[in-house]
Amino acid sequence: MIQDAITQNKLFTETRIPSLYSDFKKLEQINPDGYEANLIAWKLLIQQLFHGGHLSNCFVLDTTGLLDELTLAHHGKPMCVDLVLETMVKAGDLIPWSVWTSSHDGIYAKHWVKPVVSWAINRFVWDTSYKLSDKKGLKADKLVNKSMLEGYTKELFKLISNKRHELLFEKDQLRHFLNEHPVAVEGVKRQLSDLDYEVLLTFLKRDLHKVQIRDGIVKFGEDEITPEDIGICEIKTTIKRLEDKNNELQSKIDSTSVKLKQSLANKSNKQLSLNLLRSKKIAEQSLSKQLASLTQLESVMYKIDESSSNLQLLNALEKGSVVLKSLNTQLGGVERVEAIMDEIEDQKYAADKITEEITRLDEQVNDEEVEEELAKMLAEETSKDKETEEIAKKLEGLEIAPSKQPEKNVNEKIEQENQPLHN
Repeated sequence: MIQDAITQNKLFTETRIPSLYSDFKKLEQINPDGYEANLIAWKLLIQQLFHGGHLSNCFVLDTTGLLDELTLAHHGKPMCVDLVLETMVKAGDLIPWSVWTSSHDGIYAKHWVKPVVSWAINRFVWDTSYKLSDKKGLKADKLVNKSMLEGYTKELFKLISNKRHELLFEKDQLRHFLNEHPVAVEGVKRQLSDLDYEVLLTFLKRDLHKVQIRDGIVKFGEDEITPEDIGICEIKTTIKRLEDKNNELQSKIDSTSVKLKQSLANKSNKQLSLNLLRSKKIAEQSLSKQLASLTQLESVMYKIDESSSNLQLLNALEKGSVVLKSLNTQLGGVERVEAIMDEIEDQKYAADKITEEITRLDEQVNDEEVEEELAKMLAEETSKDKETEEIAKKLEGLEIAPSKQPEKNVNEKIEQENQPLHN
């Protein structure tokens, strides 16, 4: 499976594989670009093995037997895998198992995030003493992939419901839940190994502070585990046990019914048929009681969920009330608002009075003079209209001579018509 991933990788072509599988450490001095290109290709391949689900664990790379799995028929074992993994450790992409298990402040502590040369400040990023190679080849170790953990938990939080009782699990219940609802990372659904599950819980609790773990109970969120939480987990455990028992009884009833039909069809052993029928009746009675108990417990869980929602609503209303009270206090109450509004009205009135006094000093216009001027303008317009009408009438009465008549005669006649009349 790993070998298929190698041959299908675009960076591991037939022409590049000889260099990638060689001891290219010496290239760092004589061909730095080739050295970096080989390192990048191997880093991308390691990440691809994680993302593609080619490894036995989702979050942990076990170096035991890794060289054998990377061996290609015509090229043998890669000679610089130790260098590649050490480089990824120094970059913080992979975390050695010893560091993972011994750290108490988590992978996001300052000395993990910002690499510095001093070992006193940085505990592993520039720890040049960490080596994966020995005389026998690649040392056995486990390396935790930080980016895979981050991607998985991001999708996990989307999956987890916001209902209070669904944020509580016993450890086995949570493992069963994740198996039934596998989280997809990079489009691949992940089934966690036992090691993956323990790494995930450590990451959620120690590094993200997103879960609380106590007495085998896992609670999502930052709130401590309460006696009520323990009670809810016990109810959920009982419900799961009843569901399993009911499935078992139903299977027994189905199989007994089949055997009973066969026995009745043969009509050879009446006693066997009676025993089968009796066994079926007992199983049905037991199933009926179990279903009734399961219904009661599920009803209790619904009520718990309802009460939890009411509690969350009440807490939200209470916080809202505190915020409103604080804001109203900052406003100074109704009296302060009324005083401000009254002050605004007074200032608006004062501004209007000031404007009125200023405009009172403006030069006043004589209304009689304005009316006289308007009447004069109207008379002039009327006179012009009359002259226009008289000219139009004269033009209408004009006789137009034939086209052969000289134009001069026509013009003379128009001039005669336009001559003023004398008494």
